Amino acid sequence: MDTWIIQAKKLMRNQGVTQKDLASAMGKSTRGAVGHYFTGRSQPTLKQLKSLAKYLGITLAELVDPENVNNNPFNIDTLEPFSAVEFNTLKSISPIDGRYCKKTSDLSSIFSEFGLIKYRILVEVRWLQAMSLNSEFTEVPPLFDSSASNLLDSIAANFSVADALHVKKFENTTNHDVKAVEYFLKEKISINHTLASIREFVHFACTSEDINNLSHALMLKDGRDILLTQMRDLTELIASLSYENALIPMLSRTHGQTASPTTLGKEMANYTDRLKRQIKLFDEVKIMGKFNNKIEAEFDPPRKWILSRALTYTNPDIDEDALERVGVKVKGSRITVKRDFVTDLASVPRMCWAFIAPWDVARAAIIHDLLYKRIRQYFKEF
Repeated sequence: MDTWIIQAKKLMRNQGVTQKDLASAMGKSTRGAVGHYFTGRSQPTLKQLKSLAKYLGITLAELVDPENVNNNPFNIDTLEPFSAVEFNTLKSISPIDGRYCKKTSDLSSIFSEFGLIKYRILVEVRWLQAMSLNSEFTEVPPLFDSSASNLLDSIAANFSVADALHVKKFENTTNHDVKAVEYFLKEKISINHTLASIREFVHFACTSEDINNLSHALMLKDGRDILLTQMRDLTELIASLSYENALIPMLSRTHGQTASPTTLGKEMANYTDRLKRQIKLFDEVKIMGKFNNKIEAEFDPPRKWILSRALTYTNPDIDEDALERVGVKVKGSRITVKRDFVTDLASVPRMCWAFIAPWDVARAAIIHDLLYKRIRQYFKEF
């Protein structure tokens, strides 16, 4: 049960307040709607939690974090830079969330720690739902279009700062950020009988890297969408100014010297054209992610790794004919590196060989070593 629920119920008992009394404070018209928040069926917004705290005569911090687990040096409101809340920017570590916080407020719910936790929750939820749709996971019943799946969607869609604080409480015990997310999700779904029976399949067969790299990819994707919108708005503004100033003469310069005359509108049009090209390139960048298929290898000092199992790499853009001409067999756009293949992790600095494990960061290096070895063998035959 969420901390704010426990705290609110305690205060309600002491003050003789009912859920019906809270309806207006939380922007609801019926007791039943408020009850959904207390059962976990729905998630309150930050604004609703603030109104609830005010109605009960306490601060938001006392409601969601009465034991000061977060150890926040400011008011708890500073955890919500993505709301229109002023906070003391003089104690910010970075000017991004200090002096310029208003300029980056649209990004704070994405690239903050709150954002990372939120996307981790989303990935875990989608993985559990995916297993339910896969007939090979016989232990996980189908959840499609059921109250169980709706609850999972609600947890992901309505993730709040209060929820993030609850995750941080788990982290104080686990000392592991992804494991804390797993425990939080298990607790949240325990109110549903179907989900409670499969709660141990949360995070099933996953590594922390599976969850983290997909969360980071989602953060980049959503952050890029916001930046692209702002970049396009700026481009349209400059374009309109280029028309308005098309006939205003302007002296050009080159290497500090005067040059051929131009117009202010023409120079603005040049910038517009350049910006459009950069926006197009930015929009076309593929944001990649991976799930499972972890690399397993044993370190053979001082500089080699030996694969404990085969590694596969699939890319529909692979030129199969070109690779097979130099001795690399490709089937179905897939390159397979066989078990016991020896690699020196070509693209990883030697100073890191003694302590780096060849998980996902080394995948490209292993494929590189395979191709390099095959091509050298091919040319030696001639």
